[in-house]
Amino acid sequence: MEGFGNILKAELFKLAKGKQLVKLIVAVIIIFVVFTILFNFLYELAGEVLNNTTATGGEVTEEAVEIAKANYDEAVKQNESLNAYRKMTNTSVYQAKAVYNLYKYMYEHNVSISSVSMLGAITDLSANSYISFMMDIMATIFAIFGIVIMIKSFAGERSNGTLKMQLLRPISKDAIIIGKLLATWIVSIGALIFMFVVTCVVGVIAFKVNASQVIGILNGENVFMISPVGAMIITLIYHITYVSQFIMLGLFAASLMKKNSGGSIAIGLVALLVGGNIEQLLGYIFVGYIGISLNISWMNALTLNGPSLNYMNLYSMLGISILWFAGMLAVSILMFRKEDVHS
Repeated sequence: MEGFGNILKAELFKLAKGKQLVKLIVAVIIIFVVFTILFNFLYELAGEVLNNTTATGGEVTEEAVEIAKANYDEAVKQNESLNAYRKMTNTSVYQAKAVYNLYKYMYEHNVSISSVSMLGAITDLSANSYISFMMDIMATIFAIFGIVIMIKSFAGERSNGTLKMQLLRPISKDAIIIGKLLATWIVSIGALIFMFVVTCVVGVIAFKVNASQVIGILNGENVFMISPVGAMIITLIYHITYVSQFIMLGLFAASLMKKNSGGSIAIGLVALLVGGNIEQLLGYIFVGYIGISLNISWMNALTLNGPSLNYMNLYSMLGISILWFAGMLAVSILMFRKEDVHS
């Protein structure tokens, strides 16, 4: 696209010299230090998912498996008496099934609790738990940053006339919108990856890699084990997709609200911070199943927690997330193509 390279360079330069990036760096450093210090205390509050109440000497026993199976059967029985909405939002059956399948796998394969960490969970004072904990926080920060910057690069520049000057230049509108989107993505994801590396280094040094394997469970049924490095890679990929989706939401909100940057930012932040809760409340009319926030949290389908609504699974969550991303991009481009230079 004509002028794309120039637009990308200009947007990156604009972000690099802007005050927002300096504020972001300061905020990230402070939050990183504070939550690293607090990690030990927060771990104690959270407790362990796997503990000696269901196992003896770190080993999953046959009795523990039987108890987990009984808990699963009881959860299924109780779920049958619930109304339609409660059946959709009650995740106790999923979690009981996941725990039963996990214990069964560990018992059959002679896997001790002390030898593994849980994927995406704070189950011990290990590097894996620390990285999962810190990356959730970092991803939220960079998602907020991406939303605000994305909206300001359109709604804000519409108000001050900067965007009009760009549109008057002999550059295609597609090059402008893609250049702005890619610049925001590069800065946000680049910062996220940098903090991921820092988090991994601090985690390995301060908390050690206590477990030789990390264990996960796909859709509450299929247990799998991967190396700590593999778990770190999955964690990084998940948070990249998470931040990317909300950057795209920022672009979409800016295309809808035009010059109203405050309204656009409000839409993005509401979706980021409480969107999942709203979608869960709308689960009864199936809105939650096609929502942005619940589906972008696809890593839940690899943990004991599971998705926020029953009947959701990893494949549907990834598919719907991709559709949302492509749809918001397509609508934003089409609306920007109709941008009036003289407005």
